[in-house]
Amino acid sequence: PDIADRARGFGMPSAIVDGNDVREVRRRTQEAVALARSGGGPTLIECKTVRWERHSGFSSGGLDPEEAQRWKKTDPLPRLRASMLQEGLSPQTIDNVEEEVRTIIVEAVEFARNSPLPGAESVFEGIYA
Repeated sequence: PDIADRARGFGMPSAIVDGNDVREVRRRTQEAVALARSGGGPTLIECKTVRWERHSGFSSGGLDPEEAQRWKKTDPLPRLRASMLQEGLSPQTIDNVEEEVRTIIVEAVEFARNSPLPGAESVFEGIYA
């Protein structure tokens, strides 16, 4: 049930986190990055979450409507927003950050769409063995 358990077979540390908790994912990721940068090697982080819709034509389909509603209540973005509001951030401040992020995403997508496709030889890049 836990993919993170497979890390033991590789002598790696692992962590299982609530994939809908942005701050917990960030905290665990920062720990893993610090460990890797200090020479401690990789960490397998398993973020538990749910896919609301089908992943491909081969997957079994989306969630039933009741389960989908339950999961949407734990969606990471509204959950983070509610947490930040409780901590005293203003709705306007949060809206401003969201707008900045939307702009960054639009620019990144546009950059990707306008970039040339990689050459066939790139399939061999980043291969270790």
